[in-house]
Amino acid sequence: MPSPKKILVAVKDPFDRKLPALRKALALARAAGGQVQLFHSLSAPIYLDALTARGDSLRTLESRELKRSRAALEKLASRPGSSGVRISVAAEWDYPPAEAIVRQARKWGASLIIADRHAGARHARWLLSFNDWELLRLAPCPVLIAKTEGGYDGKVVVAAVDPTHAHAKPAALDTAILNTASDYAEMLRAKLHAVTACPAPPVYPSFGYMEAYALPDSSPEERLRSTRAELDKLIGKRPIARDRRHVISAEPSAAIVTIARKQRAGLVVMGAVSRSAIKRLFIGNTAERTLDALPCDALVVKPRSFRSPVARGSRGLRIMATPAVT
Repeated sequence: MPSPKKILVAVKDPFDRKLPALRKALALARAAGGQVQLFHSLSAPIYLDALTARGDSLRTLESRELKRSRAALEKLASRPGSSGVRISVAAEWDYPPAEAIVRQARKWGASLIIADRHAGARHARWLLSFNDWELLRLAPCPVLIAKTEGGYDGKVVVAAVDPTHAHAKPAALDTAILNTASDYAEMLRAKLHAVTACPAPPVYPSFGYMEAYALPDSSPEERLRSTRAELDKLIGKRPIARDRRHVISAEPSAAIVTIARKQRAGLVVMGAVSRSAIKRLFIGNTAERTLDALPCDALVVKPRSFRSPVARGSRGLRIMATPAVT
């Protein structure tokens, strides 16, 4: 993957002073000689009754809120630490937020999207990080989810791959992950590691007349040797030393998090395959399951053949009537 020359920062709240995503974008833009755009989508609905009560016209409110958001973004763009990087700002009335970000990324020609991790209470595993996951699922370019506030100086970059294709990931995706991780490690002057999982074969439950059992399989040692051989083959001549190639006897999510913690990684590069919501509910997705547990940032890439399903036209302002109370 080419170095990120146009980095779109998805700003959830333009009045937030923290914004780790902006700090990451500035660091990457300096390393790559790129530029940054701060983007905020005004996606909250406008309730007609509230508008009437305030005596505002729709056009007045729309214009005022756009100007207010752009002014806040301009203030973010001019704060200390942003010197030396070309920064522009944009705000649009559009919804839902993930689709609005994708539309702006296309419009501006972004090569990377960075978004701060959306934290909050979650009640069901498949609903984790809905906005984050929708952005990961729909974005046409790589997405970096900023989970930490620190920089990348002295940190490790980890490429999470699946050379045996045990988890339905296309082979070309592993190549894209390794190439992207290599580019970022070189750009950030970081050490590059690679990790793959070698889980035990599935164990089937008892049905009352037989004990639980696993399908016939090779020994754990043979599985590890075979997986290491596949990882070495995938890495090829890339400059990843033997002691930076990790095969972990665990499920993919656990393997990735284990190495990220052990190596004190600053960035993990992983892949995501777009699936329908119902399949994601039952099958899950390594990227989705890993995001919460990762102690560092995650950069998610997709196969080159991926095409975003998001419509190109903005939805504009969302107007709703105040719900009736009965």
